[in-house]
Amino acid sequence: MIISRAANSKFRALSLIRCYRKRVKSQISHVNQVKDRQNDLFKPQEVKMRAESPDSVEKKLKKLGFKSLEESGSSEELFVDYLNSSPSPFKKSRSELDKLKKSGAENQNDASNRMELLFDFMLEESEREIKRLDSMGPVQMQKLQNQHIEAQRGFEGDRRNINSEKELERAIFKDLEQASNAQDSERSLLPNTERMFRVLSDLNMRKLASAGIISPDQMVGAFEASKVIPLRNIRLRGVLLAGHLIYSLGRVRMDPVNESFYIEALVYYGFYKKALELFNSNRRKVNQRWWYEMGMMICLRANHLAQFDRLLQLTMDSFGSDYVAPRILRTAIRKKLYIRDYVGSGTLTDLFTKMTATYGWRPSKIESRDNSKSLYFTNEVQADQFLNQKEQPTELDYVALIQYHFFRKRKDEALMLLLKLAMLPDMDKELLASVMWKLKIHLLQSFDVLKNELQASFSTETDFPISLLQEAFKTAQLQSGIHELPQQHKHILFDNISAVALHPSLVKHVEDLADELLKGLDKFESKGSGREYSLKIQNVLKALLKNDKEVPALELLNKVEKPLEDEENHSTQFTKANAHHYAVFVDYYSAKAQNTKVANDIISYENKIERLVTNVNEKGIKYNAMLLSSLLQHYRKTGNLDNCFNIINTILNYKANPETDDRFGHLLSFFERREITKPLYLEIWKCFALYYSYFDNGLGVTELRSNHGAWTRNVSKERAKINVHPACDYRTLFKTMVLEDNILPDTYFYQLIIKALVRVRDWSYIPALLKYMSDVNGIEPDEKSLRFINGGLRLEYIAIEREMLISDKEEIHKCLTSLMNRARRIVENQIKAGTILKESHDNDKQQILENILDFLKEYRSDELIKVNLALEELDLN
Repeated sequence: MIISRAANSKFRALSLIRCYRKRVKSQISHVNQVKDRQNDLFKPQEVKMRAESPDSVEKKLKKLGFKSLEESGSSEELFVDYLNSSPSPFKKSRSELDKLKKSGAENQNDASNRMELLFDFMLEESEREIKRLDSMGPVQMQKLQNQHIEAQRGFEGDRRNINSEKELERAIFKDLEQASNAQDSERSLLPNTERMFRVLSDLNMRKLASAGIISPDQMVGAFEASKVIPLRNIRLRGVLLAGHLIYSLGRVRMDPVNESFYIEALVYYGFYKKALELFNSNRRKVNQRWWYEMGMMICLRANHLAQFDRLLQLTMDSFGSDYVAPRILRTAIRKKLYIRDYVGSGTLTDLFTKMTATYGWRPSKIESRDNSKSLYFTNEVQADQFLNQKEQPTELDYVALIQYHFFRKRKDEALMLLLKLAMLPDMDKELLASVMWKLKIHLLQSFDVLKNELQASFSTETDFPISLLQEAFKTAQLQSGIHELPQQHKHILFDNISAVALHPSLVKHVEDLADELLKGLDKFESKGSGREYSLKIQNVLKALLKNDKEVPALELLNKVEKPLEDEENHSTQFTKANAHHYAVFVDYYSAKAQNTKVANDIISYENKIERLVTNVNEKGIKYNAMLLSSLLQHYRKTGNLDNCFNIINTILNYKANPETDDRFGHLLSFFERREITKPLYLEIWKCFALYYSYFDNGLGVTELRSNHGAWTRNVSKERAKINVHPACDYRTLFKTMVLEDNILPDTYFYQLIIKALVRVRDWSYIPALLKYMSDVNGIEPDEKSLRFINGGLRLEYIAIEREMLISDKEEIHKCLTSLMNRARRIVENQIKAGTILKESHDNDKQQILENILDFLKEYRSDELIKVNLALEELDLN
């Protein structure tokens, strides 16, 4: 028989197979001592315990007052007892509690009905509580609550000496109540209302509005009860929770007046998009001036200034151009000045003064509406008539506008408002003196300083208002005691009106110093509120460090690092050091390090900053935006991007690089009061811009300069130092800033943002950025930014032409410099011919957008879809 080679090898493989038996593990130990007792392990074991019988245990528990727990009905009784454990000083209605208990027992098989009964009780107790607060006031309520707490301290004794079931219940319920209020900084004046809010919050978080746990009528009842709470922050929280449940049903919409309460709560908590949707959807139906005024305030709070301008014009066209509510004008002028829209702010300021001349004014002490009492309307017409009442401006509105204009160094506009304020009919000397005091004009060395400013700016018809202002100035100085300041100390007062307006912290310091000199004090008093005292400490530290008095400043810091106590009551903690005080030192040491070229001095100052940071961490001091901005500025200027992004990644709630030492993990304490301010965001953007300047953007070399080699080496050296990288990109940073934290960038800030995006060549996002800038924030791109965008596109075209020339076999032998020069000439000729980067004098922004889209269509067609995605991300579609 002939066997093939393959079959033969298979046969040999089968013949070599061996079979093995699995070895069974012996049940007998090889250790002799264990072997002798091996069988004992398999015998049944007995555990003998000495314990009392169940009957005897039950008898002893009954002697202590315990009773048998029945499964049916016990949960309702326990919850009723929990409700009765409220820290409120007022006793619940016994009949209502008994009624709730009885109703719960009768509806044991209907869980939803029992919950409705329970919520009815909570709602009734909340309404009683709100009425008491409205009639008694917060001070009296707090006093009674403190007395009640003192009276209940007997139930919070030694937990080891509980002698009855009731004492055990009280202890348990007390712990539950304290645990539920653990996050509150102070005890609520409305404990039953807060408990009802926790139920509403839980229903909202779990999306159970339609689950039938509570009825729509109960939601409306909670909304109505919340509307009349006299404390604004609690009122708006209740309105938001109840209103969101009502609208989550999807089949109910409130009347316009009630909906305005809900919209106010949405705006207060930052839900601007939802508020604008509700306003716009009802605008044509309501068509009342008060509804338009509410919409304008939403736009201002949401930084939608372009939509505000359109709505303002529509309001004036529909209801008259001679009146806009003073509170809206104040906010609008402040926003316009903030973004440096001086034309818009001037127009609104003129409208304000004309409105005052037409409708008059009133002193701020006279309230135009009694907002302390609830008002009830019989129909919508009556409500519209009340809400459409025109409010008169007050002297405080003038004071605010004067301060806004001074802040933006619009001195002439501010002084003009001051003159018009003095010329208002029925303006008395005492009220004008209070205006002088609020503007801190009484801190001028003499009235001649103000008089000269007024006469220089306004040469005609100023004698009468100037004389009134002079009398008010003297009265303000008499009331404040400044006129008694000794001549040798008069130099601390101001000789410039602009300095008074532009430096509020310095003004406060001068006021305090003058007060101390008048009283003849040799030490720094700690009277007043904690915030005022902290500000005084900060101003003193600034003054000491400005004069290079580092040692006394450190001694003062060491003193306030320890908890300060009032001398008269040693048990009362007053205040202690905070992040503002440390920020002063960081700025001082950082400036010193930047202004010296001595290496040892630089190292010394940087070590001092590191010791400050260590001190902040060890003492558990909470960071704030001011200290974080100072640290970022210092680390950025010293090129320490690792520390920058350790801070930034934590601020933006991203996890830092785990391979590096996360020295700033403690910054999470910052989120207990999350305030990422505009200055802090500005520092973050500057750190991002510096980071990306060290990394290649993929454009390649478009121009060879004389220092190209040295620049390349320096960039490589700095890049090698970076170990911590940003946890997000520019797009996420911008979206977080404007949508989540509602930051309004000004023109300078937008210039920085535009340059950053151009340098990383994110062309598909720039159209959305420009649209958001103009259509939402109402800021038109300046010529400098538009030229920078066109310059970036020009470099893109040069790089493309360079690559095309390099790919040409006839040109490849030429040097890179000549190729780039030729590519540049080709692009310049195309620009002159109008084939690329077209210019338009009518609408520069629109032409820039077309230039970007033309470039993307021609060379990056795959990124066109990203343009629409960016618009959707910023809610611009």
